[in-house]
Amino acid sequence: MKRTSLLLAFIFIASPAIAADKTKKTKEVERAAIPSVATPPEKPWEPVSFVLSENQLPAKFRGTDQAKFLKLFEAKVGALKKGEFETTEEFSRRTENVEATLAPITTSDLYAFRMPLIEFKYDADAQAYSIGTNYGAACRPASYTQKNWITCKVGQVSRKESTYTGSNAYGATREIDSTEGLDFGLAFPSGDSLLSSGFFVADRRFTGWYQYQDKLPVSLEKAKELKGKLISVLFVGQVTDAKIIRGQGFYTSATIDSPTKWSIAEDAVPFRLRKIIYYVLETGEILGERTL
Repeated sequence: MKRTSLLLAFIFIASPAIAADKTKKTKEVERAAIPSVATPPEKPWEPVSFVLSENQLPAKFRGTDQAKFLKLFEAKVGALKKGEFETTEEFSRRTENVEATLAPITTSDLYAFRMPLIEFKYDADAQAYSIGTNYGAACRPASYTQKNWITCKVGQVSRKESTYTGSNAYGATREIDSTEGLDFGLAFPSGDSLLSSGFFVADRRFTGWYQYQDKLPVSLEKAKELKGKLISVLFVGQVTDAKIIRGQGFYTSATIDSPTKWSIAEDAVPFRLRKIIYYVLETGEILGERTL
């Protein structure tokens, strides 16, 4: 009788554990039977063609991402290099179709680049904004090997800062602050009619340099309303060729008296300027346009 009681007690205690173990195994089998869903690869970035359907831009519109655009453009242009075992004829055939080389960038789509280095100053007497570039934002001749181009800086792409110990010929040492980087620009042929359109004025101080300038009529009341808001400029146009134009960049050497070194390259894209838009960055309100 005792043995029977003990056996029944064991079965009573073990049954829930066995049932639980079966349930666990069943759930594991069910989970294993469900096929895993692979995460789709992230779609590569592509520039969006600029379309202005109304007299209004989206609030805080900043135009085409210049860093991503330049990275994509340089990757496409890099494929134009002649291969070691490629004949000149084969290279010419491969690169003659600019559209195929640059895709998804095209020479027909419009791209809008915000020009943050162009400044606005209101003249209450004239009831207009004076618009122009400062010395550091002037459009300048490209590198010495591409002097038939003018490059206009759009903005920074990258900056990298470091510090190292430098010395001169006399053994004097100093800690040097070094900054390396890359800027993005738009390039125009030096004979482009744009440079004689009145929007770009030759800088008398430096041969081949141009300063952007314009006047934007805005009433005094409207200007008061805009006080504290950021007015921006969009250069809207098309890419014209599959090559990089090297700008002059900005380079300085460090000295004992001035222990700072700058090495900023500028890569520019051949561009045909079609339209200039003045707008309020915060709201997207368009204040004026210039069609070229």
